[in-house]
Amino acid sequence: MSDLVFDSDPGGFLATWLCARILYRPTDHFRCIARVNSANQVLGVVGYDNFNGASCQMHVAGVGNWVTRDFLFAAFDYPFNECNLECVLGTLPSSREDGINFSFHIGFKPLFNIPRAHPDGELMVMVMYKEECPWIKGAENGDGRRRELISSS
Repeated sequence: MSDLVFDSDPGGFLATWLCARILYRPTDHFRCIARVNSANQVLGVVGYDNFNGASCQMHVAGVGNWVTRDFLFAAFDYPFNECNLECVLGTLPSSREDGINFSFHIGFKPLFNIPRAHPDGELMVMVMYKEECPWIKGAENGDGRRRELISSS
């Protein structure tokens, strides 16, 4: 079994796992990609919601050392190449330094902060544009990696 799993059930186990950790209530269009270990335990999940034809919102949570290059490829291949979106948005409270650092590390750029928009302070809005995404370089040539990496649940 692949260590990456896709789930399109907004009420499914992966969505529940992620949403419980980030205190998020998904819409009916919520989709997830997860990394699981050999015992099928969830290590990390990326969720997508609020699709509008040009963008979606990305939500992320993980445990331990869960991020791999293949996972990041799959996480950005889905919105940019499968859904053909122009950008992915992320929001984080200004108090979440670990999440902010992670977002910057994988290539998100800050757009703006909204004062008083989160109980912990400001709400940061970040963006990743398709043409700037370092994780899908070469994927536009149809290398087929996504089909090899992700199994459906």
